[in-house]
Amino acid sequence: MPRKQLLLLTLLLTVAATVVATAVDGRLAFAQSSGSGSLDGFVTDQSGNPLRGVKVVAQSATLIGKGRTTYTNAEGTFHMGGLTPGTFKITATSPGLQTVVQDSIEVGISSPADVNVMMEVKTAEERVVIVERRQPVISTTKAAVQQTFDQKILESIPFRDTVNQTRDILHSAPGAINLRVRGAATNQTTFLQDGFEIPDIFPPIRSAQAFEVQTAAYGADAPTSSGGVSNMVTKSGSNDFELRFQALTLGSWGELFKDNSDPRAGINRWMVNPTISGPIIKDKLWYHLNMEVTETTTPIARDSGLILPEATPRFEVFPKVVAKLSWQATPRNKIDLLFNGDTPYVQNFRITPGVADSANSDRQAQRYFAGLTWESLLTDKLLFRSQVGWVAFFENIYPANCRTMGAAGCYDVPNRRQTAPQVLEFDNIAARTIRNQQSVQFINSLEYFLSTANFGEHKLRVRDFVLVDRDIRSSATPGDANFETIAGIPSFRTEFFANDPRLSPAQYGWFRGTTNQLKHVLTLSDTAKFARRLTAIGAMSLIQARGSNSAGTFPYNTSTWAPGLSLVWDTTGDGKNILRTSGSVYVDVNLTNISRFAIGTQVNQRCAYNPTTTLYDTNCQYAGGASSSTIGNLKTPKTYEATFGGARELKQGTALSLDFVYRKFVNQYEDYETNRIWNESGTGILGTNNGQAATALNLDTLGGAWRRWMGATLALSKTEGALLMQGSYTLAKLEGSVLDGFQNAYGAIPAQDRLFLNGVLDDDHRHEIKLVADWSIQPWLSAGVRYTYYSGLPRKRLFFNNVTNSYNLFRAPNGIDPGLDRNSSHDDFTIRTPDQQDFNVQVRMQLLPFIGHDVSLFVHVLNVLALRTPLTFGTNDGQNYGTVLTRMDPFRIRVGIDYAFGGSDRAARRMREMGATN
Repeated sequence: MPRKQLLLLTLLLTVAATVVATAVDGRLAFAQSSGSGSLDGFVTDQSGNPLRGVKVVAQSATLIGKGRTTYTNAEGTFHMGGLTPGTFKITATSPGLQTVVQDSIEVGISSPADVNVMMEVKTAEERVVIVERRQPVISTTKAAVQQTFDQKILESIPFRDTVNQTRDILHSAPGAINLRVRGAATNQTTFLQDGFEIPDIFPPIRSAQAFEVQTAAYGADAPTSSGGVSNMVTKSGSNDFELRFQALTLGSWGELFKDNSDPRAGINRWMVNPTISGPIIKDKLWYHLNMEVTETTTPIARDSGLILPEATPRFEVFPKVVAKLSWQATPRNKIDLLFNGDTPYVQNFRITPGVADSANSDRQAQRYFAGLTWESLLTDKLLFRSQVGWVAFFENIYPANCRTMGAAGCYDVPNRRQTAPQVLEFDNIAARTIRNQQSVQFINSLEYFLSTANFGEHKLRVRDFVLVDRDIRSSATPGDANFETIAGIPSFRTEFFANDPRLSPAQYGWFRGTTNQLKHVLTLSDTAKFARRLTAIGAMSLIQARGSNSAGTFPYNTSTWAPGLSLVWDTTGDGKNILRTSGSVYVDVNLTNISRFAIGTQVNQRCAYNPTTTLYDTNCQYAGGASSSTIGNLKTPKTYEATFGGARELKQGTALSLDFVYRKFVNQYEDYETNRIWNESGTGILGTNNGQAATALNLDTLGGAWRRWMGATLALSKTEGALLMQGSYTLAKLEGSVLDGFQNAYGAIPAQDRLFLNGVLDDDHRHEIKLVADWSIQPWLSAGVRYTYYSGLPRKRLFFNNVTNSYNLFRAPNGIDPGLDRNSSHDDFTIRTPDQQDFNVQVRMQLLPFIGHDVSLFVHVLNVLALRTPLTFGTNDGQNYGTVLTRMDPFRIRVGIDYAFGGSDRAARRMREMGATN
């Protein structure tokens, strides 16, 4: 469908849905939104009869305005949507009944908070009934497998990476490893901020009002996310001025238990993070501003053979800004303006061992996001939400030599690479790249709630999402060539061109290409609750996508459906015991990289060294160009998911859950060789299909390109008391032929494809334990923990291929060593990395009781167990095979200070909170 027609369809659908919904009777109310929270309530008298017309007022420090008011319907139910997550208080009043106040209601993001209110008849002594019991900690309306991280947990977690704390949170969720969730690829997890998609932009975590990670059974919320959903809602400010300031530092003095294999220089890092928020106009206009600057010097690990001298450390400056304005324009209209950006600068960007200083690169980047959200209560019972967002990513990666040689000569020196017996790089970076990617997204949703006496409660939602993306990339090769050696002896020279010299005279310089993507997702869903015990969520999504590129080689359109259905049964009717199951289809329509593949790579000619002539003039082969990258008969990649599980509230605030998850990824994008004809062992070329000495790859959705993840997760959460925690154990298996992207080993050499069809993949691990916890030892002393355990991951053993002059030959499946007899499986044995444990602790001392000011001192102890577990090993047969390439970072200590100021009553409020916790 053309782009203009899609945008017009989006507008028409939104208007039509608004008109239809407005025509529905007055018993409508709001449903859940991906960028906000909601409240579901049920009000009865002492006999359990539903009460109609009860006035319910919700209040919270996070809710701009004078509070939110609604009334119960004939079935005694009420619903409030569009709420900023936080702690709420509701007050229920009705003539002739005692007023009921229920406090400490935690409103999250995707699952409504359930509230049950019982009202008594007024007596001669009028009083207010204070309900201290909190709402159930188990969702009785959502089947999603998810973890919620509140502000207290987020502040207590000792993050390993202070620059990208979102990554640590994602990895604290069950089934997540190496930025992949339950078997998905890295690009199949969606990152949301206030309902917007923000790829590659990770805001400071102290800007989060709420944070949630969904890892399964979220089909209606994200039908194009086969991996998971990382969902953050940004703080909006409040009626009180607040100032927060945090600073931390880590120096080489804090690294202990190092050995001779570690670089002499240790890591040095400092970070400052001021945050201010408050009212511009009370109950009308709020603001939140968070600024974070991190400077880091990181040593680069040496090559395994210690051939190169110790590399110059990596130096990085990473400023970030998050700003948000919230304007309650009228009692029924709210506008949020959100900005998120960072501008990292990195010297010695490449951290791969075996890269000489002269072959390293520098990186400059700017990543920006701006979003506008309009929420309108069209009637007392109807919510309309419209959003428009802009994302920009600018990046320049260039030779580190430019800092020392100057621009005049730094682009003229070619890269030199030793391919055996150990991979080493010298002289210059292999390629310079420039990227300019910008996208615009339009999101419109209409949400309402219908309660009936005979057909239950229904939360109906229509959501329309449109993404328009353009990605311009340019690349150039320093010296227009690079050289390969084996043990220092010349082997190959590759020359790079700006055009295709087979078609016109050779030209040198930049190779450029532009890709365009249009994605449209229309989702209709209904959350139906019957007899207040059984909830069914049905959803159907229409997903359309279009991709194209500047070469005109990829005019691609796809249109498909993604259904989803989940059931949640409250077995005891009190929200303490539930069973849940779901079936979902997810669709992968991210076409940016696919469109870029169809452009083809930069044309190059690779020639072998001739010792007779001392020239590179033999066995020359062309590669690259549009003709070398073709597109097959693509099918839409899909993921089929089934879940079954349950949860039980053991006691107030503590819940235990068990979930089984099955995922099958089919029609995965993968490239494969189409021109060269390999021999049976994959060690030689018998000929070519077109008679030309050139490589050619075709991208397709092969039937053999698949993977499957199966697992069970046992989780325990505790959200009240002195000890707060989220813990899980996962037993899983990941198998298949392709793992990530489309440049897997499968398809590269047809003769060895049989080794991948039923093998395990790189992320496969049987056992996994995750724990985040915060323990308030005393009102002034607390300890936070982040612990992960993974059983060993599969390793590889690769053999040298004389055709490609690289190690890319398999003689056994992934995770298997072929032994001495490489042609027989009788002596094969399993090879995996050691089990990995990562135990980190934060100790925080609150000085408020001693000095009267809200000041905290904290210490982060990373790798408390001082383990130096090997993480990666050499895969190349020979001297490199089995050598330890990287290990866990050493025992480290970070120290910091946290200061907060918020008006005359802040100190007293914090003292009350500390006392209540203990």
